[in-house]
Order: sequence, then structure tokens, then C-alpha cells
Amino acid sequence: MTSKYNFLDDGNNTIKIWGLRDWLSYFAPKPLSYIGHLWDWILPKYKYNWYDKIRCTLNPRQKWIKKHIEYNQWCDKVELIPNFLFGCVIHFVEDEECYEKTDWEGSSEGHCEFSNGLKECYDYVKVGRPTLKKELDKAWENLPKEGLYSEVYKDVNFIEDEIIQLDKKYMVWIAENKNYMWT
Repeated sequence: MTSKYNFLDDGNNTIKIWGLRDWLSYFAPKPLSYIGHLWDWILPKYKYNWYDKIRCTLNPRQKWIKKHIEYNQWCDKVELIPNFLFGCVIHFVEDEECYEKTDWEGSSEGHCEFSNGLKECYDYVKVGRPTLKKELDKAWENLPKEGLYSEVYKDVNFIEDEIIQLDKKYMVWIAENKNYMWT
């Protein structure tokens, strides 16, 4: 099966190219080859080369990501990564309606385990993590005025460590189970 856009090896290590455009681009002497490149640039062979790039720039396909990434303030990558991954879980459960469209328990044991892990992760993202963040804010507000560093920041450090450990646990879970996250 041949296509007019394929480069074919006929056994003699020569490449057959079909059409004037390809000849101009690859075999013509230097000044003429620029015409072939210009032709490819102005009238590309595939509409994706210019139409889809412009269309996707003006109307992005993954607009939901902006809800989970803060654009108005500075945000380090350390915070962007969990925000994005947990945003993917929220989008998968709420917007893609994974529980309404997929029978997780009826599919296989792996799907059933994934469903249970997804519920646990989703509950942490929607309820557990915001609760821990509120507790952290309260701990910051109720710091004692005097004392040793370890005593003053004991509650803050404990809550921050708990958030870090749970975030790490669920981010690893998301990465390990990414193949299940499609409906």
C-alpha cells in the first residue's frame, strides 16, 4: 500500500517522492528548494498545521485546568503539581461523571480496586485536604508569642507534615492508576 506522501525505499536506497511540492522541497537546487518550503508554509498538506493550531489557541480544549491553577498570584511548582493532579481527579469524577458512565464493580477486580481508591482520593481532595488547610490556618493564627521554636510551631509542623504525607500518598496513587482514568 503506497501513499503519495510516503518516502519509499525501492531496494536501491533511492527515495521516491511524488509531486512537484516534494521535488521542490527535497531535490531542487538551493534557490528553488526555498519555493517548496514556502509552498509548504503557505499551503500546508494537512489542515492541522495551521487551522488547528489557531483554533486550539483561541478556544483551548482543556479549559477546566484553569480552575485548579492560580493565575492571579505566584504559585510554585510544588503547589501546582498537587493542584493539577487533584484537579484531574475532581474533573474525572464530577465533569466526566465516571461513576455514572462506568460500571466499576462489574468490570473486573482491578476496576473495583480503582473505584475504591478513587472514592478515597476524591474524598480526601474535596473534604480532607480543605479541612487540613483550615486547621493549618487556625494553627498559624493561634501561635504562642513566646517559647522555643519546636514548641511554638509544633502544631503547624504536625499539620504540614500530615498534608505532605497524604498529598504524596494520593499523588503517587494517581500516577500509578492513570490508565484507569478515562471514560
